[in-house]
Amino acid sequence: MIERPHFKAKKWTILLFLVLAAFSGTAQEEEDEAESPAGDRSTLKTSVFASTTFSVKHSESENVTRILQKLDDSYRLDWDVTLRSGYFIKDNFAVGGYFKYAESNNRIEYTNDEGPVLDETVERSYSIAPFIRNYLRLGKGTFYLFNETNLEFTYGSGVQQVNSVEDINRNTTDSYALKLGIQPGITAFITDVVSVEVGTSVLGLSSEYTRTTTNGIEEDEGYTWSNEVSFEIDLLSLFLGLTFYFPTK
Repeated sequence: MIERPHFKAKKWTILLFLVLAAFSGTAQEEEDEAESPAGDRSTLKTSVFASTTFSVKHSESENVTRILQKLDDSYRLDWDVTLRSGYFIKDNFAVGGYFKYAESNNRIEYTNDEGPVLDETVERSYSIAPFIRNYLRLGKGTFYLFNETNLEFTYGSGVQQVNSVEDINRNTTDSYALKLGIQPGITAFITDVVSVEVGTSVLGLSSEYTRTTTNGIEEDEGYTWSNEVSFEIDLLSLFLGLTFYFPTK
């Protein structure tokens, strides 16, 4: 049996975090801005920054009837954490890079004509990417809109084990992907050198190579090219994080 974490994310936690970030940023608007990373905070410049962002998506269901099978129970948890660093080479424009670790855990129990089936999958991936970011100030400089463009290289591996009445099948997959992505978001300063940021992915162009092995026998390999365009904001797919600024002048 594949082990999976017992962590359970709640969307209300994310909502509370967003509300607190907004109110914290508003309370800072009238502070003395002499020590801010942007001077008067009307622009972001001459600063090194580092951030940690986190994203999680969780779903569960049980006793669902389908056409050819009865779904007894399902559980899915996707999460990732990103470490990012960059430098403002001019006002409101930064370059940098990030490292991201992502994990997906999926468990499905269902019943077909042959009996009960347990299908478990664990996938992990490691990504690195250079990026550029543009910022646009809102109001007095507490809030900024940003747009990040990145070129991400990802190595991923996955294990799927299907236990049925008759046999046990185990599939392993290795993948290599290159993706050009766009991630808009908003930054809210909660102190002169700390901000909260919220963002999401809305566009991606990717190329991927995969290799699959079943029960120790290599069965399939392939190359895929995909375009992903989505302007729907899914609350549970947002990434949240803290950013720290270190003035260099």
